Amino acid sequence: MSLKMKIFLSMLSFLVPIVILAFLLFQSQTKNISFSSQEMKGTLYQRPLEEALYAVSLHRIYLNRHSQGQIDLQTKIYENEEKVDTVFKALSKIDSEIGSHLEFTLEGLKKRNREAYSFQNINSLWIDLKQDPSDEKHQKLIVGLRMMITHMGDTSNLILDPDLDSYYLMDATLLALPQTKDRIQDILIKFESVLKKSKISIEDRLQAGIYANMLKDADISRILGDVQTTLSEDVHFYGQSESLQKKLPLAVASYQRSAEKLKEILFQIADLNGKQVVLEDFQVAAMEALDQSHSLWKVAIDELDVLLSKRIETLSNERSLNLIITVVLLLFSCLFSIHIARSLTQAISVVVNKLSLTGQNVEGSSQKLNRASQNLSASTSESAVSLQESVSRIEELSSMVTLNATNSKTVSGLSEEAEQNSTVGDARIKELIH
Repeated sequence: MSLKMKIFLSMLSFLVPIVILAFLLFQSQTKNISFSSQEMKGTLYQRPLEEALYAVSLHRIYLNRHSQGQIDLQTKIYENEEKVDTVFKALSKIDSEIGSHLEFTLEGLKKRNREAYSFQNINSLWIDLKQDPSDEKHQKLIVGLRMMITHMGDTSNLILDPDLDSYYLMDATLLALPQTKDRIQDILIKFESVLKKSKISIEDRLQAGIYANMLKDADISRILGDVQTTLSEDVHFYGQSESLQKKLPLAVASYQRSAEKLKEILFQIADLNGKQVVLEDFQVAAMEALDQSHSLWKVAIDELDVLLSKRIETLSNERSLNLIITVVLLLFSCLFSIHIARSLTQAISVVVNKLSLTGQNVEGSSQKLNRASQNLSASTSESAVSLQESVSRIEELSSMVTLNATNSKTVSGLSEEAEQNSTVGDARIKELIH
């Protein structure tokens, strides 16, 4: 494997985990965006449901009054029925568009034992109610619409909203306000007939007190608490919503005034020693409370959509920014790694070239040393031969010296012998002479 390939694989081993982490972050942010988008589908589906609930409640009130002798309500009843029909058409359209996303299907409803609360079944209840109206059918239809709202809340993620401001606003729109509208219409129908009696029974007074306390604790206090928390927590998430801070306090104040007024009338009915309540005053207070609760719901659901849209926009921007930063950093890392790789390969190439040149020089020096060694070997051989010759000559010279020495000894002996012979001869001569 080449050096470049090794460097590339090393660089890739560092980049792959970064890419995986970036993908997981992108996937997590996309999941959060999809979660909030599903919530917006829920608010879209809830709008015609709440309008239907409000219109059916009015229809129930008008029919109840009509059954008690208010004949002049016939026109208002027909107008209201047309409104309910219009709302159900809008609900049918929404159901066909996004109903499957919210599990308003046979399988989705069956999983939660809510098969009876499909749009088709609820629409059939309304058609049957128009043909043969009764308070029991009204209540059944209202329960069906409330169950559809509950199912929508479960499947749209609204009930699991993660932010405090939108969560408490969701609680008001999905749970508290539909509940208070349902309670107010029950109060209105119940005590319209009670106040027409010449004498209010103890049981009715006790029930008025119970309704008043439920209106106070379960509705007014809860809704005010939800709204207050929403307003105070709004700044802590995706920036303060100007429309929320401006519109919601006004709407909740109007609801509070009307609901408090109805509550006080109920306490007055419950009081044995209290002032007698005029039917018309009660009707006006109850209808105003019902209308204001619906008006508050419309403002709240609009502001909930604003919060959800703002969250989606912020998350989308963060996701895009994170993606851009990640891509830029990866490109920079790649370019930087390529630059480092090139620098390393160039530096290594220079070192290799120098080593190659040094190797060539060493090889040349080796060759010279080899030649010198060969020359030295030849010279040594010649010197050895010369030395051998010199040794031979020295040996010859030594032999000659030895021979000369021997000869010298011989000559010396002969000389001594000659000298002796001469001495003897001289002696003999002298003897002869004498």
